[in-house]
Amino acid sequence: METLFSTEGTHTSFIITGPDPAYAEVARDLDYDETEAGFAKTFQADTPHLASIFEQFSRCAEEMILQAADVHAVPWQEALLAPCYRELSSRI
Repeated sequence: METLFSTEGTHTSFIITGPDPAYAEVARDLDYDETEAGFAKTFQADTPHLASIFEQFSRCAEEMILQAADVHAVPWQEALLAPCYRELSSRI
């Protein structure tokens, strides 16, 4: 899977290209629109910080699809414990 950043007029799309066809339904379930290039989420091109958001999206897109497809486990326990650890460390 790869990601593309595409701007046309007043809209910018984050596109996931080349997902295995088995994951097409997963992308649709995540409300991505199927396009010729792949599966896209579209935003207003003047949305603040869109480039930096796309960088994060690019790093996480494949893992997001694999977690939504139940191929990889979602690390919920780590995510839920992180704020607790931050709170505890701020009190020390």
